[in-house]
Order: sequence, then structure tokens, then C-alpha cells
Amino acid sequence: MRWSTGGRAGPPVVLRTGRAVACQNVRGTIPPIAPPPERAGAASSLASRFSTIPSPLRHYSPVGLGGQCTGAECFLLRPVDPRRGNRRILYDVNNRGNKLALWTFNDGERSNDPRTLAHAGDGFLLREGYSLLWSGWNGEVVEDGQQRLLAGLPVATKNGETITGPAHLEIVTTEKVFSRAFSWSPWGISDAFPAGSGKGMFNYRFRMSTEYGTYHEGMLSGSEFFPLAPVPQTDPVTGETGETLARARAAQHVPRMMFVQSSTEYWNRAASLLHTDAQGKTDLELPPEVRVYLVAGAQHLGTGPHTRGICQQPRNILDDRGPILRALLVALDRWVSDGAEPPLSRYPRIDDGTLVSLETFRRQFPSIAGVNLPEAYYQPARLDFGPRFHTEGIAEVIPPTMGPRYRTLVPAVDADGNDLAGIRLPEVAVPLGTFTGWNLRAAPFGAGGKLSRLDGMYLPFARTRPQRQQPGDPRPAVDERYPTRADYLARITEAALRTTRRLRPRTANAASS
Repeated sequence: MRWSTGGRAGPPVVLRTGRAVACQNVRGTIPPIAPPPERAGAASSLASRFSTIPSPLRHYSPVGLGGQCTGAECFLLRPVDPRRGNRRILYDVNNRGNKLALWTFNDGERSNDPRTLAHAGDGFLLREGYSLLWSGWNGEVVEDGQQRLLAGLPVATKNGETITGPAHLEIVTTEKVFSRAFSWSPWGISDAFPAGSGKGMFNYRFRMSTEYGTYHEGMLSGSEFFPLAPVPQTDPVTGETGETLARARAAQHVPRMMFVQSSTEYWNRAASLLHTDAQGKTDLELPPEVRVYLVAGAQHLGTGPHTRGICQQPRNILDDRGPILRALLVALDRWVSDGAEPPLSRYPRIDDGTLVSLETFRRQFPSIAGVNLPEAYYQPARLDFGPRFHTEGIAEVIPPTMGPRYRTLVPAVDADGNDLAGIRLPEVAVPLGTFTGWNLRAAPFGAGGKLSRLDGMYLPFARTRPQRQQPGDPRPAVDERYPTRADYLARITEAALRTTRRLRPRTANAASS
């Protein structure tokens, strides 16, 4: 890849972290590729049209190559001393122009201009020697003073005229989805940490690339469509057959992939369809290149404030992202680089009773005063956008015709309401409360009682038996579970050690841990 240094934010900055690891940020742009001679006229037309776009995009000069034109901003964070590097680039697919890797893996303060120790967080990625690379790719992102990464994309034309047509779009303020569309599409293959069973709208005309469906919002986005799982299967409703890795297998380049899901993804992103049939009746056996992990009790974006926001109950405080993703990144690196088997998949299954229907879940969840239970959850419909949608990315039926829904399932819970399956962090295995991946909207914010899009909740236990009996809480109180502080500390320490062992790359001696 060619790129030129420089850009909006001035000279490089040296970021020094703990244990004297110094990193330097380098900004630049990926210049457009020169067109072949037969495309030069069209490229000139596109460039002149693009030059009218307001600053700062106007300094790009996109040109055409096979109908695709682009120029993009880049940001590289690398060790100042190359000897401290591990000779690996961690490419972080930015979320709407935002750089999230330091926040995700290092628990750092979120910033699109990382310069301080607060931005570096605990320094994990930098101490490990990774060079971090971001590049603009999302044409929906515009300059807003937040240092988002920009991509200069041209206006699509045909015969010299701007291409127009009908579109369906629900505009909401929401959070990220990075899905499997790149490995699904004919244009490439990639490792991924996807959300739910959906695919991004990256190669579909007039679509927002990060649009996706949930129970209450975006249901007509079309982000979930067959095939939904990385193994061959047949949709009994439509008769379609396929798997999401079919093109990668045909190209003889199947990436090693980890699907890391929070509990929210099962409630609001149809995650069960990754590993069940389309009717939600049987488990699918995952291929050796794929691992699936449920982080039990986690909400979509990890720990948040213990406030209600738009919800009926205080939101989830489980701090799962950093600890889980640091361990799994090391395992993924070892898997790709050295062939070391990563941790076994940990997710709920039909055959062991840990993946269940809503009716079963409602019977399992404890009856807690003031806590309402979901009456429905996301079960995506089979949508028909017309015959050209999946072959050419062109929707001709707007809005789409709705067909039968896929059947999705949710994690079973124990007597406390905590998920039974998946990676159970010490806070869930030795709990002081109930962690969920779902929460219900409060009436003052509209759609009261419906699932909130990406929020979970945390319901702490009463401290004493009399305190829990007064409101009628069936969950044992803290002093009933842990007679002494020393007892609690011993049990949570053992749980932490057990979780650590299970998240390490597997060896012959550790294969059964």
C-alpha cells in the first residue's frame, strides 16, 4: 500500500507508556491509484465533480479504476524503536471514523487523536509490540471537528448522469457493527470480530454501510439474510443452500475467525443463527477455522454507567471488553502465526439446554419485584428487496416484502438470572448481582416495555436476608452466599484463575482445561 504522510493534525507525536515503550503516530493519506488510459476521461469528470465537496475532502483527487474511486486518510501508531515491535500490524476497522482499538484492548480513554497516557490505557497493545493501523473507509463520515478518519468517495454516475433510485432508510443514533460482509462479498476475505449473525451493507446501493437490524429499530435494514452460518445448510422455507464462507473456501483462503458476542447479541442481533439451523431446532457443528464465544451477562459495548438512561432498570456495569479481547487477541495471533489451537468455543447450545426459547427463559428468570421481562426479541424476517439485491447490490422492492421470520433463541439463565453458558467472568461466576444483555425501554422515552437496542442491566443482590425478603427478592442475599469477606475473596480468586486458564491458547496438557 502506498501512502503519503502529513494531513490535518500536524507533526507526529511520541506516546510513552509504562515500562518505557514509546510509540509514534504517523498520519497520512492513501492516494488514489492512477486509472488505465481508457478510463482517464471518466476519471477526470469524477475528479472535477468531487472537487466541489466542502473541505477537507476537496484535497482528495479520486480517480477511477474498474468503476471504483477513493482516497482515504490513514493513521499509524508504531513503536519508535522497531526492535520493540512484534512485526505485526493490528488493523482496526474504524467505527464511523472513530479509532477504538486503544479503548477496546487497552481500556484507554477514547480519542481519535491519541497523544496521552490516558489514551494509551494500560499499554497492552503497545507493550506487546503491535503497530496499530486505521484508515478511512466509510463515505457516510464527514468532518465534524472530532478527528474522524475520512474517505473521499465519488458520486456514482452512469452515462454521465448521477445514479438515483428509491431507498429505504431508518436514521437512528446508535453504536457500531462490524460484520462478515467483507468475507461474504466477492471483493475480499478477512478475519473478524462480528456482531450477531448479520452482515454489513458495504456493497449495496443507497445503503448506510453500518445500518443493522434489532428488535425495535432497523428491522427492514436487511442485515440478516441467508446464509447466516459458517457451515453448509439449507433454509427449509426458501430451499436456498449455502454458507457464509463459501467464497472463501472456493478461493482456498479461509480465514481463522473469532465471533465474540455479548449476551445483547442474542437478544437483539440474532446471534444464535451463527450456530443453529434457520429454524432454531438443531445445533450446527462449527468448522475448525471458527470459534464462537458468548461473554455471559455482557451488554453490547461493555461496562457503562449504572444509570437507567432510556431504560427501566440501571444499565450493565460488567467490564468485559478489555479482559476478554486481550486474551483472545493473543490466542488469535498464536493461532494464525504458530498454529497453536485457541480456546475452545464457549456458547449456548440447544442440546445441553443452555440455548432456549423466550418462554423457557421467562420461566427460568427469577421473579424480582419491579423487574419486567421481555415479551419479544429480535427474530429477523426473510426480506425480499428484489432479484438484483444479492447479486448486484441493487434494491428494487422498496420497502422490502416481509416473509417468515428466522427462529432465534436466547441464553438460558440460572436461579440468579445470570447466563449459564459462555465465558463466565469472575463477577458472573461468583456474583454480587444479576447481569443481563437486555433491558426494557422506559415509557417516557417511547415504546415502553420494548427491548432497548444495545443495553443490558445490573441488578445487585440485597446485602442481608431481611433486606431481600422485604421486597420479595428470591435471590439469596450477599451474606447468605458468602459468610465472610475472606470466603468471597477466595471464591472469586479461584474463578479468576479458572477463567484465565480457559482463555489461554491450548496445549496438549491444557486441552481439557
